[in-house]
Amino acid sequence: MKKISQTQYIDGQEIEKIYVTSPLIPQKSSSKHKQKIKAHYPAIFLGNSQLPHTQLNFSGNDEMYSRDNKSWEWGINLTSFCLRITNNFALTSAFSIGQVHHHFSGNHILNTTNNQTFMETVNDKELRKSYISYNVVRMPLMFEWQKRIGRDDLFFALGSSVEYRWGDHSRYMVGHSKTTVTNDINLNPIGVNLEARLGYGNILIYGRSAVSPLLKKSRAPECYPLTIGIGLRL
Repeated sequence: MKKISQTQYIDGQEIEKIYVTSPLIPQKSSSKHKQKIKAHYPAIFLGNSQLPHTQLNFSGNDEMYSRDNKSWEWGINLTSFCLRITNNFALTSAFSIGQVHHHFSGNHILNTTNNQTFMETVNDKELRKSYISYNVVRMPLMFEWQKRIGRDDLFFALGSSVEYRWGDHSRYMVGHSKTTVTNDINLNPIGVNLEARLGYGNILIYGRSAVSPLLKKSRAPECYPLTIGIGLRL
């Protein structure tokens, strides 16, 4: 039986409360069945960061001589947020900070001259490594499904993120000597990405693909960072 109305008398006035139920409105669960909702972002993360020529592409970038197996990112999440939607779904966000390195193969470097950024070959010395690097702060907004299985949560999240980049450099090393080619690689300061996370307990894997170019297309080679990595929750 369902309670459909209730009448109260206060100071001689009749007050009636109407109870409405619908299969489209989530019903509140009792406390013993209600799962605790939380955001499952890693405290620290490390990933392989490729530099494909187009969006959502897993191949290398021949035009930029990208050395994807040596390119990486690392970072930490400073805080996270969670808003319950249903017992198993939530809208989550976080605030992270990190650093990204993209390496190039052979004797190729990224240089900027007259406000134009381009790949260049060094012929008079043997480079041990060549790369660009930049710092990033990132804020994702993701829909997350989670379910308690055993003693921990199984979770999957999908969404997007916005990031701010700064501190860009192009450098190379000969032996143990480091040389800065340029401090301006025509970096786009704002980036937009698609993101996904899958994990159980304290371990997760994540993927991120840029939908906006890393560098300014009118002044530099076109490329879209693609990162796959692992994270650890504390």
